[in-house]
Amino acid sequence: MAKSVKALITPEVLKWVRERRIRLTIDYAAKKLKVDPERLVDWENGVEGPTVAQLKKIAKLYKTHISLFYLPSPPTDFQPLTDYRMLPDSTAPDEEQVYRLNANIVEAYERRYTLIDLYELLAESPPQVTLKVSKHEKPERAAQKITEFLEFNREQLQQANTPHDALKFWKRIVEAKGILVCQTSVNPHLSVELTTVRGFCIAETPCPVIVINPKDSPYGRIFTIVHELVHVALGESVIQNTGFEKASSSNLEPIEIFCNQVAAEVLAPLKKYKRTGGESRETVPHHNRLLNTYGEHFARIAFTAYHENKITIAGLSAAFSNCATKHLRAIDNQIFV
Repeated sequence: MAKSVKALITPEVLKWVRERRIRLTIDYAAKKLKVDPERLVDWENGVEGPTVAQLKKIAKLYKTHISLFYLPSPPTDFQPLTDYRMLPDSTAPDEEQVYRLNANIVEAYERRYTLIDLYELLAESPPQVTLKVSKHEKPERAAQKITEFLEFNREQLQQANTPHDALKFWKRIVEAKGILVCQTSVNPHLSVELTTVRGFCIAETPCPVIVINPKDSPYGRIFTIVHELVHVALGESVIQNTGFEKASSSNLEPIEIFCNQVAAEVLAPLKKYKRTGGESRETVPHHNRLLNTYGEHFARIAFTAYHENKITIAGLSAAFSNCATKHLRAIDNQIFV
């Protein structure tokens, strides 16, 4: 029987991906990979190497393309998101929740890279996000800048008769400005609790990304969208799990208080929705969950690339986590009506 082929990867990159990109402990990663921690340490130190089959398992766990492990050295341009969550020891998430959160962050980065690639295939430039605010200005002035940037139409908002309609309105006006609004993973194995995260943003341009947690109430998700939009305007990629009910809590970082105050100013017309119900318990079709997870803006660009023969149906499926063709057809019919 032929011996298993060893993967000639760069050990330093293997360690970097675990520690910096997916941010897992040795013990947790080894447990998930079903190997001894000492063996994983040996792989990271170059004492021995994983087989190609083992590397595929690592890439799947680390939410990373296999090719990254063959780089000659770790990337130098990756910046972890600033963590502004309030996590006392009594409610700190376990390792599984930490993994799920970090996997969602990696997926959001990959989605952004894919979107930029799709724009290049279409020979188009992504919308330029020109919104800028300073943490030193008054929240009222920052809120005015955001309202003007979004070309906020209060009459259209008044037509949103339910919290879910209002949520759709805010997602669409933010995405219309070139900011991708997504939800945490459609994969139930990667769902995260609200105590772990309400949302996060990647403030890099082009194509900044805002991710919200579907377990939150519609108004909670709206508040998170605008809160993260302030972070995008500040140019700061962050993780947070505070909500509108803690808009000025003395326990928050000053920057979080500022973002909450600005969001509250922007969302003043939505006060009537603050106390309405939580997450809908009705059954949501899988294609709708996919569309919410990836964002309407991403879907439109991906399907445009497909319809213009820039990518194949296999490439389109890959952009949506290799979902079935029937779900792609349903998404297509929904966004191009």
